[in-house]
Amino acid sequence: MILKWLKEPIQILRTGGNHTSLSLANIRTPMGHPEGYLDAASPHTFDYPGINDGVHGMAIIEGLVENHQSDEKWLTINN
Repeated sequence: MILKWLKEPIQILRTGGNHTSLSLANIRTPMGHPEGYLDAASPHTFDYPGINDGVHGMAIIEGLVENHQSDEKWLTINN
């Protein structure tokens, strides 16, 4: 970040620098590295829904529609 104050010299603040203790507590990357540096090599895997989850969800929706169109109060949903 470049700070241009009136009647003062220009200040350049970089990530990871010793500006304030609050800013140091919020910075995870070393000085000069982009913010996404650590996330690029993150070992975390994300649990996305698969085809079985989609089929199960569609079975529930079909059961709800069938229940709505029926005169009975309770229907069994087959998945």
